[in-house]
Amino acid sequence: MSQQHSRLQRDVLHALSNLVLGPPPSFASAYEFLDTLKKDDRREFCELACAHHVLLRGSDALSAFASRARLHVPEWLKKSAQIEAQEIKKSLPVLAEVCRALEQAGFPVVVMKSLDHWPDMGSDLDVFTTGSAKEICSLMKRDFSAQINPQSWSEKLACKFNFRIPGLKRLVEIHVGRLGQTGQQTRIGRTLLQRRIVKRFGAFEFMVPSPQDQLLLGVLDRLYRHHFLRICDVADTAELIKNSRIDFEHLKQESKQAGIRRGLASYLSVIDEYHAHYQGGRLPIPANIKKG
Repeated sequence: MSQQHSRLQRDVLHALSNLVLGPPPSFASAYEFLDTLKKDDRREFCELACAHHVLLRGSDALSAFASRARLHVPEWLKKSAQIEAQEIKKSLPVLAEVCRALEQAGFPVVVMKSLDHWPDMGSDLDVFTTGSAKEICSLMKRDFSAQINPQSWSEKLACKFNFRIPGLKRLVEIHVGRLGQTGQQTRIGRTLLQRRIVKRFGAFEFMVPSPQDQLLLGVLDRLYRHHFLRICDVADTAELIKNSRIDFEHLKQESKQAGIRRGLASYLSVIDEYHAHYQGGRLPIPANIKKG
């Protein structure tokens, strides 16, 4: 990667962080930055925004700022946001049908991670369930004409299947009874189904993790699997902590039982630092939780 390209990525991430995390006064600098982007740089902006699952949120924030300041939102950004919004609109009814079919077949489901970024959406449609992997695969093939992607060795250990449904851009990723990179987490999976809650997204309702489980899943996914955080992780976690009644002591105990206590502490500390840098204030996270 050239130094110029690296600088562009840094500047794009800074602009996106201002739009998604920062206070409204910071939107002006983001608008000025977007106004200077050339064609190839605009593509980089949209690709990074999608990779961090903040394209729609960033676009919405910029549109609100532009409206107040009587400015025009760049056409290229509006078009990219419209395309992504249409893909999400196509994904929701399919995801709802998959969940309905699994539930009716006796496989309880919870949609995890994918809808945490709303109005943006994850790159895959992640579903957790329990039951017979063979029967679930048969159901997906029969009811949705789905093709199963070849499994990696870790996916086999984790009992995770990626299904490609005709006409759907996103893969449907079904985790059967296990979580974690090699399926080492079974305890979290059990509580995930016990504490699932109903939440509406657009015209559809889905069973999703409780706020506490959403945090545990974020730690598992970002620190113990992918080893990096995205802007959406900061925004999603900050919103969760601000708007939910989280029992942090119980969360700490559960993370200890799952063997990810230090990961939880690191995750929340980094989230808090990044959020404070752009928002200017700390999140209400007890100090002893961040110390691990």
